[in-house]
Amino acid sequence: MTRWRHICDNDEAGVIETSRHVGADRDEEGAVLVLALVFLVSVSLLVAGLLTFVGTSLTATGSFTSERSLESAATNAVNFAIQETRGTFASDMVNASPPVPCYGAAQAPQTYGNSTIAVWCSMVWQPFSSNTRIVTYSACSTSNAATASAGSCAAGPLLQAVVTFDDYSVGIIIPSSTPVPCNETNLCGQTMTESSWQWNPSVPAVTSIAPTTAPVTGNQTVTIAGSNFVNGSTVNFVQESGGSPTSDNVVTTIPTSGVTFDGCTGSNNTSCTLTTTAPAVTSGTSYFVTVTTPGGTSQYNTTTDGIFTYTVPAPTVTGISGPNESGSVPEGSIAGGSTVTITGTNFFTTSNFATQVWFCTSSSNCVQASNVEVDSNSSLTASSPPVTAIGNWYVQVTTIGGTGADTQAIFSYSVQVPLIISLSPSSGGPSSNPAVSQITITGSNFLVGSTAVAFCLASSYPAGGGTCGTTVAAASPSVTGPTTLTVTIPTGTHGLTKNAAYYPIITTTVSGTQYASQPYVETADTFTYTG
Repeated sequence: MTRWRHICDNDEAGVIETSRHVGADRDEEGAVLVLALVFLVSVSLLVAGLLTFVGTSLTATGSFTSERSLESAATNAVNFAIQETRGTFASDMVNASPPVPCYGAAQAPQTYGNSTIAVWCSMVWQPFSSNTRIVTYSACSTSNAATASAGSCAAGPLLQAVVTFDDYSVGIIIPSSTPVPCNETNLCGQTMTESSWQWNPSVPAVTSIAPTTAPVTGNQTVTIAGSNFVNGSTVNFVQESGGSPTSDNVVTTIPTSGVTFDGCTGSNNTSCTLTTTAPAVTSGTSYFVTVTTPGGTSQYNTTTDGIFTYTVPAPTVTGISGPNESGSVPEGSIAGGSTVTITGTNFFTTSNFATQVWFCTSSSNCVQASNVEVDSNSSLTASSPPVTAIGNWYVQVTTIGGTGADTQAIFSYSVQVPLIISLSPSSGGPSSNPAVSQITITGSNFLVGSTAVAFCLASSYPAGGGTCGTTVAAASPSVTGPTTLTVTIPTGTHGLTKNAAYYPIITTTVSGTQYASQPYVETADTFTYTG
């Protein structure tokens, strides 16, 4: 429109107007040029940004791939170590601190792809608990000089796994308190539990404990120093090695509620302290003190500053209770086998010295009890032993710390008539069945060395009870305890009569007096001799 006015209107005003609008066009062209330049700069920045993003993304992808490769290598190496130690284990793994190569001194680090991984192991041996071995695996890359050694790797592992193995089947064998790699039961690693599996954990470490001793009754305040402790830590007292079949108290864990976190005064979570109370124990004298946090469990500090030692005072006896009490005095047969509970203090057992219980008439005349079970520091149970004299016997307890007795803690022995509960087999004989030459009799009040067996012809036994009319004596029976004996069937000229039924009669003789069992005159009490 302006240009049309410039053509049709030639006056000064038109020229001026025309000149003015032509300048405006030039401004617009400049603006377009500026916009173009801005666009080019923007595109350049965008392209540069995209290139930077792509470069960063590629770098991140490479780092991610490298990290995944390292994690895969560590996983494979630990899994390999687990399988190697499941079937056997190096004896130097036991309580190892720092840890040792997991499957022998000749172990070489394992290479997977571009990563070489070393795995180190430390093992707790507890054969008398349901978890017989607890192994901690610490894996580190050999390319990282800061964690290449066993100690540094355990303190800052790339990967830490804790695995529990149970090597024993119930009833298969009595486990040994000495670690014997697999050649005792051939059941190593029959069950396996992966207790934990952590990447780059901040593993706590215990540098010292104070004090380092307490009586077996515990109740001693203990301060634990180390690193990487946190609020909510737990403290474990782990029996140093072995154990006792009479006690499962081999690992005592103090819960968070019993542990006070005092804080860390050093940089990087160092110079930390915890306070707790040492627990009472009933087995072992040396314990490792470890700390567990979300980052794992500390390695064992095997120096004198890291082992907590329990001192064992001599026991005391304050009382006894049991069956058939008369005036607070338990009673039982001289054949033994009565279960009694003994109370006192400082009851304690170790793998090399089990608690002993004795029944005595004097300091020079004692008989050892059996089946001793330490239930707590102040209570234990035992089976009364067989003795040869009736009357009152007092109780004495002996531990690794000494001997304690109370002449007022009395068990009263008496003679009780033998009792027959069952026979096995109920019929037979060497000629008709060569395998049947003996009878096993189950009952009670059988006395070792003072028991005899005779066979009473059932047809000669009075219907109302009394003395058997015709008996056949057997050879001296084998008495394995107050409840079981085995006797050989009498044969020959003075043996049993074929196809006849007999009642076994058991007689115990004490101080010249005989005490004989009486049959119940029932078919179940008879033995039929088939010849």
